[in-house]
Amino acid sequence: MLLPIVTSAFFVVSKKRFFATGLLLGLAFLFKIVAIFDLGAFLAFCFILNFNSLKKELKLFKIVEGFLLPFFLVSLLFLANGTLIDFIKAAFLAKCFLRELWKQYR
Repeated sequence: MLLPIVTSAFFVVSKKRFFATGLLLGLAFLFKIVAIFDLGAFLAFCFILNFNSLKKELKLFKIVEGFLLPFFLVSLLFLANGTLIDFIKAAFLAKCFLRELWKQYR
C-alpha cells in the first residue's frame, strides 16, 4: 500500500500524471481503505497549489476518475461472478464489525 501512495505523492508534487495518481490511490484503496484519506489530502493539496488556475477542476477530476476506475473494474468482476454483495461485505463492512467482536472478548 505504501509504494502506490508514495509514487502518487511524487506525481502530485511534480504536477504531472494526475490520472496515474488517482489510479495508484485507487489500487491502494483496494488493499486498504485508509487510502481514501490520502486521496483527500492530495485533492486538498492540488486545490491549494492550483488555487488561481482555471485547470484545477480538470486536474481534480482526473485524480477522482483514476481513483474510482479500479474500484469499478473490481466491482464489475464480482458482479459478473454474482458475488458483489460478498465483496462489499468483506471489503468494507466486515472491518466495522471487528471492533464489536473485539469488545466481546475483552
